[in-house]
Amino acid sequence: MVAIRSGEADRLLASRQDHIRFYLFFGTDTGLISERARKALRLSVDDPKDPFQVVEMTSEELAGDPQKLLDEANTVGLFGGKRAVFVTAGSANLMPAFEPLFDVPPVDSTVIVEAGALRGDSALRKLFTQHRQAVAIECNPDREEDLIRLIDTEVAQAQMTINPDARELLVSLLGADRLTTRSEIDKLLLYAHQKGVVDLDAVLESCADASALVIDEAIDGAFAGNHAAVSETLERVFAAGNDPGGFLIQALRHAVIAHRARLEIDSGTPADRAVETATRIMPVPFPRRAPLAVHARQWSAPKLARAVTTLGDAIKRSRLEAHLAPEIATRALWSIALAGRNPGR
Repeated sequence: MVAIRSGEADRLLASRQDHIRFYLFFGTDTGLISERARKALRLSVDDPKDPFQVVEMTSEELAGDPQKLLDEANTVGLFGGKRAVFVTAGSANLMPAFEPLFDVPPVDSTVIVEAGALRGDSALRKLFTQHRQAVAIECNPDREEDLIRLIDTEVAQAQMTINPDARELLVSLLGADRLTTRSEIDKLLLYAHQKGVVDLDAVLESCADASALVIDEAIDGAFAGNHAAVSETLERVFAAGNDPGGFLIQALRHAVIAHRARLEIDSGTPADRAVETATRIMPVPFPRRAPLAVHARQWSAPKLARAVTTLGDAIKRSRLEAHLAPEIATRALWSIALAGRNPGR
């Protein structure tokens, strides 16, 4: 088998796959890893809560006794039927436990591994991608189309509808982690249940963090060269009690990622792919990738480097002169907004 991309996984997990004996779930979205691993478990046995059908292990246990995996995977259930071995991978080496099992795969058991981020040259990842009865399923934060599909599915199952403007805002607020996304959707549907329709007000009341939205608005306004937007939004940022130092750190993070992406663009990489590469190193919520791509395209690398320096200096000054931190943050954003009027020069 080959590695399964994140967007292809739901189709694979829609029904039981009798030819697959080994599942590896890995990536940067821990909530999605857990959700898909548990879904594979439900497909593999009749009752995931039955201790006679499911054995759970950690990589540390298997590192101390590699033979244990082989024994459990080939154990016949007390009452017959399918069994599953669920392995939570940590830092311990799992290869001594898996290599003998892959040589002679179990007949009536499925082995499911829940891991974290794995590099492309990971021995475990390679093992699962090269075996004909195994799959390695990548679980990264949802893309926009994934979020829309998930929202529409959950709304339909609740026998409700959602307005287009509400869906658009909801998509912009979700996507960093699947479990968090589901929790927010569930909370929203419960909030809007009596209406029977999810409208813009319901999303704003239930899900939107107004403070986070206004911070993003201030940063985007600065990098767009909009001095007035910076002044207006920063008043709201600090009136809401947000820490100027924390705000500056978020702005600095934005500038650093945009600078990394710009360097990739200058070397010939398309902007969207450059942002994707940069955000692997410094992850951001999905909705922040679009403005990052815009700013990486519009700003030159030297100007972004100067923005990084400006914000870094402002952070240092705000710590030394805490009583002046709001003014220091405001001046730093004004400086960036001024540069943003001609960002490519």
